[in-house]
Amino acid sequence: MNEAKHDEKGEDEDFLLVIGAGHGRTGTMSMKEAMSILGFGPCYHMIENLQKGHSELWVRLGTLPPGHPDRPPWSPVFKGYRSTMDLPGFLFYQELMDLNPNAKVILTVRDPEKWYVSVADTIRNSVPESCQFRGMRFLMTVLWNNPTLKMLTCLVGEKFHQGYNSKESWVRNFNRHNEEVQRVVPREKLLVYQVSEGWEPLCKFLGLPIPDVPFPHLNDTNEYRRMLHMANIIGYVLGATIVGLVLLLVYLVYHFIQ
Repeated sequence: MNEAKHDEKGEDEDFLLVIGAGHGRTGTMSMKEAMSILGFGPCYHMIENLQKGHSELWVRLGTLPPGHPDRPPWSPVFKGYRSTMDLPGFLFYQELMDLNPNAKVILTVRDPEKWYVSVADTIRNSVPESCQFRGMRFLMTVLWNNPTLKMLTCLVGEKFHQGYNSKESWVRNFNRHNEEVQRVVPREKLLVYQVSEGWEPLCKFLGLPIPDVPFPHLNDTNEYRRMLHMANIIGYVLGATIVGLVLLLVYLVYHFIQ
């Protein structure tokens, strides 16, 4: 009977040992490194999505319901990984729990106001509807069919945040998600955790000794900002180039007509 159940699920069953249910900008980069130190690596993070080109898979996973004939399996995304943190996996924590009944869930949290300050400079500017940089918005328009951009719009924007330009909306949905996780996940399987707490509560929850290395405190905010500002500059340059070419074309057409 158990074998039949395993065959039905196939490769999608029992591929993760730890499921991160916390939103990005809650210390997920530090958690990615901590998972590796504790033996739960490699850990799937937004970085892996970008490196492996999984965005189109995530779009289909996010827009097609489980059981849909065109919905891809999870195995191409998580094959070889033992844990997941950050975007976009946290949005699917319930489905991943069903597929990995023995996995533990970690909800990374942070003061909502401080979280939003971090989000406003990073993730929010990656969603076209809420991007504050005109050059980058133009670049997003040009690259509207880019898989990663579609994934951010589909999952981060439409699936999680409604009212893109409202701080209240982002904070409300952040709190709503955290409350939902604590309501849905069985208490014995859930750790609500702030990375500032260090190793002790994390290792106690996972049943492991505390490592003899400092807890990793990694912050990619500056790198994220640098990437966004570079994209903004490219957008302005591209827009100016297009305008210049159009004006040149108009001039040449007018000149030859004369």
